[in-house]
Amino acid sequence: MFEKKINFLGSITNRDKLLIFLTAFFLILFLLYQFVALPLSKKKQELQIQEETYMKELERLREIGKEYVEYKNKYLVLTEMIEKKRNSSVLTYLDNMSQSLGIRDNIDYIRPKGTIEDDDLIKNIVEIKIDAIVVDDLVRFMNKIENQRPGLLIYSIRLKPFFKDRSKTDATIKIIDINLKENMGL
Repeated sequence: MFEKKINFLGSITNRDKLLIFLTAFFLILFLLYQFVALPLSKKKQELQIQEETYMKELERLREIGKEYVEYKNKYLVLTEMIEKKRNSSVLTYLDNMSQSLGIRDNIDYIRPKGTIEDDDLIKNIVEIKIDAIVVDDLVRFMNKIENQRPGLLIYSIRLKPFFKDRSKTDATIKIIDINLKENMGL
């Protein structure tokens, strides 16, 4: 049988042999293209698309990471402010602030007026009575109340002219000190 095949190849002309070899060569090239090159190019395209998707996802994760760091820093600042606030009484704070502004002698009293509790907040109400104060000093004092310590809000002011000197005024200020409840986790 093997001899028949060899005889068959021997009886073929050179032109036919060349045609058979070229056909076999192109068939092998086609098979290589079909089963190797084409799947590789498809896989390459899939990997490029996948890489683009992963790069977009990585960029999104980096942005989320930046936001996380930003929020974490804000959280730490707020936690520190709350701790400082918990460690000092609002009455002491207001007394010290009036001392620093030089109006301590004008203060008749600073006293608590009650507490209101909501779901997450505790609101302590404090009343300050100030006698014979210049309006500019009163404005500086109120500005410091609302801008220096977080959670202090002026919600009521009652003014009346000082009876001895009309350039001065008597003031009664009600302040709310807003705090988080202890079980809020901050």
